[in-house]
Amino acid sequence: MNWLIHVTSPARKAIKRLSGKDFILVDKTIDSMVADPFGGDIEKLGGQNGVWRRRVGSYRIFYKLYSENRYVYILEVKRRTSKTY
Repeated sequence: MNWLIHVTSPARKAIKRLSGKDFILVDKTIDSMVADPFGGDIEKLGGQNGVWRRRVGSYRIFYKLYSENRYVYILEVKRRTSKTY
């Protein structure tokens, strides 16, 4: 059974601003999360209530998982810098 993906408005805006290659990579990664949000380079972030991050090149996708409803809530997409997290 697939997971339902919801992309917040700030995350959607960040995705639209990406360059062509990065946009395609992030978009494909989000599409793959429908089948398996636990795949790829993921890590649960400490200190934040149930927030995970997935590494996609130099970008990070921050999201929350609701396992009981099979729901992925994408909070942010940010370029990795020393201030990202």
